[in-house]
Amino acid sequence: MSYDLHLFRPQPGKDLTEAALASLEDDSENASPGAKDPEGEKRKKAMSEALRKANPGLSEFKDEEEADALGEAAEEARRQWQPIELNGPDDGNGIQITLYDDTAAVTVPYWHKEQAARRVMGEIWEYLEVLQSQGGFRTYDPQIEKVLDLAADRDAVLGAYATGVGHTDDIGRRETEGAEKPSKPWWKFW
Repeated sequence: MSYDLHLFRPQPGKDLTEAALASLEDDSENASPGAKDPEGEKRKKAMSEALRKANPGLSEFKDEEEADALGEAAEEARRQWQPIELNGPDDGNGIQITLYDDTAAVTVPYWHKEQAARRVMGEIWEYLEVLQSQGGFRTYDPQIEKVLDLAADRDAVLGAYATGVGHTDDIGRRETEGAEKPSKPWWKFW
């Protein structure tokens, strides 16, 4: 489970929230849009470089083992469409940035509490500022259903993140404590 932020490009004359929701819908419907767009590839590479300049610890994910297993299918997928995925070190904080031709996503697992969560959110904010200032993106937070104002909304996002961490902890606690099981499955009537 992760806290997810969706980045989109504003549309002239369109309300920001409407543009964000339309972009989210387009992303879910068009998982593989076809041939690579050379301009989209340039934008992704430029954003990847800007993000890695902000944090040299980010690296591009390439699953060579999976590509080898898929063989020609992986090569065809690369020719068709491939986002750029950036991750920190394996022992890092779990932030993942995925760059698509016209959108991006930033996710972080519900691992961090209190001061660690503040540090992680500070790092995410740096990435959002780069994506917004250099990529022309705006950020929509589906958890609080709002287009973010980076100057004003960090505490609201941090609060929503903390709530998610609490829910995740509760789920984990119930699983490890062996939540009380009903005497018979709910679907059995006899």
